[in-house]
Amino acid sequence: MRIRLLGQAGVQIDLQSGLRVVLDPYLSDSLRECKGERFARMIPLPENIEALCPDVLAITHDHGDHLDMQSLEHWLNGDHKLQILGTYPVYKQISSRWQAKHNVMVMRPGVEVTLGNARFCAVPASHKIEDAVGYLLRVEGRTLYFSGDTLYCRQIPEFLKKEHIDIAFVCINGFGNNMNAWDAARLTQELRPGLVVPVHWDMFAPFGADP
Repeated sequence: MRIRLLGQAGVQIDLQSGLRVVLDPYLSDSLRECKGERFARMIPLPENIEALCPDVLAITHDHGDHLDMQSLEHWLNGDHKLQILGTYPVYKQISSRWQAKHNVMVMRPGVEVTLGNARFCAVPASHKIEDAVGYLLRVEGRTLYFSGDTLYCRQIPEFLKKEHIDIAFVCINGFGNNMNAWDAARLTQELRPGLVVPVHWDMFAPFGADP
């Protein structure tokens, strides 16, 4: 397994089987274009977005830094058919634009989908929108947790209390209904993962944090 951070909440996972999973990629400058300079990228754009094309795309919710159509169209307009996991608003946006071209599945807390040797489970999250989720990924003998955008919520450690998490990716920027570093540390203490990786702090200067 090889893991690459893509900035903000984006993560790329390349598995030994050849399967590539990408979560919440924000690989454009679309938010600056529509919202102004506060949303200017601090991380350079990838040189070849097409080459990052995943087999599985997992989206936690439909905010523009997680469901970024400028990023996705590089992949979804192509011939490669993707397996896509997302909340119902994600499903509506993708399936309406690329009708029946890709396999788009609606994820809600407790829903599990197995794709090859990777099993995904949607985890509760508490964000601005009610249907945001996190993801638990079991693959190659490891368990990875991705918080997505969320405040600290007692449902999360309760939902994950029986899981042995090897790596947890938790948001820490403390803005826009997201955990700050203290609440992320509290959640981490309760989950007791082997490794914790802070995310959602490095893309936009006004909305960042010190990891």
